[in-house]
Amino acid sequence: MALILILVLTPDLRTSLMVDFYHEFLANIRIVLPDPVKPIIGTVKQQFSGGLVLNEDGRWGRNSTTTPQYVGLPSVAIDNAWLDLLSAAQIVVSGDEAQSIKSETVEEREGRKYRLSLGVHYALHCVDLVRKAIDFDHYYPTGKTPYFYRDHVDDCIDYIRQSIQCQGDLTPITYYRRGPDIFPASGATHTCRNFDELNMWALERRALHLP
Repeated sequence: MALILILVLTPDLRTSLMVDFYHEFLANIRIVLPDPVKPIIGTVKQQFSGGLVLNEDGRWGRNSTTTPQYVGLPSVAIDNAWLDLLSAAQIVVSGDEAQSIKSETVEEREGRKYRLSLGVHYALHCVDLVRKAIDFDHYYPTGKTPYFYRDHVDDCIDYIRQSIQCQGDLTPITYYRRGPDIFPASGATHTCRNFDELNMWALERRALHLP
């Protein structure tokens, strides 16, 4: 509305107001420097695993032939796979790598080092939390949880939702027919950031203690 009003004013007044608007815009805009990890991480073509398959007994089940497994009934192997996946959930950066975030995060006790998590690791933490909530009785056999447990789970679900919408993956998911029904062929090939490279970068900066 403000811009529409400016356009119908006299040229001199219009110019003056546009200059004021431009200066106010520059004063309030927040310049965010590139994340230091982005320039060194490549992309890969990655075929997704999983998907529903028709088993020999005629029942539908999940294709679970990939390793390691991250889902399924609770097991030590699955828990260890998640621990490994999240081993760089918190990292510490310093120097040039910290320039874009040092005023917005926690400074380490020794000074001039700063703690953060990459969004991908925080989202994985959230998936792990929701995974454990599905098998609540196994992971919380006493039924005792922090008073904010439900809020934590809800917040993680909402973070995952926002992360998915933010990424806006446009990979086509095709369908196939079995009898009268159709099912998504979720094992499509996606263009992904190279998680192995990304995770190695994070592991080299892994936080060794909680703040």
